[in-house]
Amino acid sequence: MSTYLHHTPGRLRIKSPSIKRNPPAAAAAIQLVESQEGVMSCNVSTVTGSVLILYDQTTIAVDALLGLLKDGGYIERSTVLNQADRKLEKALSGAGEVVLKAMAMAVVEQVARRSALALVGAIS
Repeated sequence: MSTYLHHTPGRLRIKSPSIKRNPPAAAAAIQLVESQEGVMSCNVSTVTGSVLILYDQTTIAVDALLGLLKDGGYIERSTVLNQADRKLEKALSGAGEVVLKAMAMAVVEQVARRSALALVGAIS
């Protein structure tokens, strides 16, 4: 399962499948993250698996936080989908749907045209 990531400077949100419905993992994640210098707060929802980290970007880098979460087993960097990735995925999915519908309509038009020609030929 993919890990959702949204980042603006000073604010990082991830959704971690390993935290969802897992209070011990959530508590451990909070303790791990809040032990880092520059982290102002870490809020976790075990209902959604969401982790919200507010941090001082002059003290700690987002890459350090992501590395910490990866090392803790809360995310897999290879499966992180950020907001731009999700928008692109949705757009491509929508484009594929449009192409598929256009192809289906072309097939229907060809079948209708051939059927009409066959009907005219049979009547003549």
